[in-house]
Parts: sequence; structure tokens; C-alpha cells
Amino acid sequence: MDIKNLKILNNPEEVADFLRLPLSISLAAGKDPERPSWARCLGCRFDASSLELCLYVSESASKKLLDDVKTHPKLAAVFCLPSTEQTIQIKCTVGRIRPIGAEERQFIAAARQAFAAEVANLGFDAAFTEHYLYAENCVAITAEASEFYDQTPGPLAGSILKVQP
Repeated sequence: MDIKNLKILNNPEEVADFLRLPLSISLAAGKDPERPSWARCLGCRFDASSLELCLYVSESASKKLLDDVKTHPKLAAVFCLPSTEQTIQIKCTVGRIRPIGAEERQFIAAARQAFAAEVANLGFDAAFTEHYLYAENCVAITAEASEFYDQTPGPLAGSILKVQP
């Protein structure tokens, strides 16, 4: 990885472009900072004008996280492009959890397919993706982003990104 070629994301449109890539997405929450809950996210939509995220998870595989954000609505989302390890973290406040529609199921399927192609170049097969991105009983978590961090390994890891609408 050549960190000189990685772009620092400084505005909502750049973040939106990055979030459209085939990313590995992890979510963390929890009332107790010593015992956070965690979930794999299947895809994300980001509204650059409002800084709203729509995060898709498997309800059955994410039960603890979903329970936690219902009583403590703070969430951290980490987005990593596997081929470069470029990574950002977004801290946000959950607005609601809702069922998804047919169009969103298609979006999740396309996001999973794009991720499979991304990691295939790294030697991971379709069976890995099926297990890694388990997608049964999906729900959407809507959340308002409040803080953005560069988490790409290297000298800038942990830097605050000054992203404002």
C-alpha cells in the first residue's frame, strides 16, 4: 500500500464517494464501554447533504448491537477498502431501526456482490463472502453522523477529518 496515493477525505461528497466502494463495514455500540457489541454491516448509503447514514445489518446476526442502540443510541461505524486498507470511522447517533423494502434488498445484494469481487482479488472465494456477509432478516439503521476519523494504518491514523455539510 502506498499511503502517498490515498486521498484524505475532507468533505461530505468525498466521504459519499468512498462509502460507495466495496467496503468491509463494522459497527460497534454498547452501554458498557468495557463490553461493546459488534456487528458486520452489509452495506451503507450516505446522504452528503444531511450526513445521514443508512446502515444495513442482519437482524438475527446483530441482535446485541440492535438491542444496545435502542437504549444507548451511539454507534461507531468503520469502513475499510480491503485492497488498500484505506479506512475511516464515523461516529453517529441512531435515529431508528426499521424493516427494509425490496429495493433495499437489491442494494444489499449488489453491495455483497461488489465486496465479493473486491476480496476475490485478494484470494477470498464466494463461500467466504457468503459467510462474512450473512444477510438474512435484514433491517436498516438510520443514523446521523457527527464525527469522522481517518483510521488508515499509518501516521495519520486517528486524525479527525473536518467533514461538514
